[in-house]
Amino acid sequence: TRPAATTMADGGFRLRAIAPDPSVSLEARKEGFVTTRKHGLSTAEGDPRPVTLVLRRGLEARGSVSDSQNQPVAGVELRLERRVRSDPQMSFSSGRDESAVPAAVSDSQGRFSVTGLEPGDYTGRLSREGFAGKTIPLLEVQRSGATVWPPFVLEASAPISGFVRNRKSDPIAGAQVYS
Repeated sequence: TRPAATTMADGGFRLRAIAPDPSVSLEARKEGFVTTRKHGLSTAEGDPRPVTLVLRRGLEARGSVSDSQNQPVAGVELRLERRVRSDPQMSFSSGRDESAVPAAVSDSQGRFSVTGLEPGDYTGRLSREGFAGKTIPLLEVQRSGATVWPPFVLEASAPISGFVRNRKSDPIAGAQVYS
C-alpha cells in the first residue's frame, strides 16, 4: 500500500516511510473537492521540505436509477472515469478510474449525488447484484449550474450456469468463467 496521512485541523500532514527518490508524486483528495496531484518532488534523508497541495471545491452532478418497471433501485454503485482528450482531432480516450470505491451509491428512492467533479466528460459504470451492469459512455458535467443526468434504467440480470470440464468430461475445479 502507498503511504498515506490524514490532514490535521491546520491542514498539515506528514507522510512517513517515503524512500529517497528524485521524483515522488503526491495526491490529496477529500469528498466534495477535486483531487489534486503534485509530481516531481524530490525526497532526501532528513527533514522533509514543506509541500502545499491546493484542493478546490468540485462540481456536483445528480441522477437516479430505476428498473425496467420504473421502480427506484437502491444500492446501485456508480463509478466514474474521467474522459481525457487524446489527440488534436478531439477524439477521446478514457483516463484512469479515479477510485476503486464508488463515486456514489443510490438511496432508497434510486437517487444519487456525486460531488468533487471537474467540468468535462466522464464514463459511468453502474452495478448492483441482481441487475445487469451498465456503462454510460458519455456523461457531461457542466461548468456552471446544476448538472442533472437523465434517469438510468437497469435491467434484471439473468443467471447462466453450467460446468467446466476437460476433453474426458472430468470436472475442472477452480476455473474462472467470464461473460
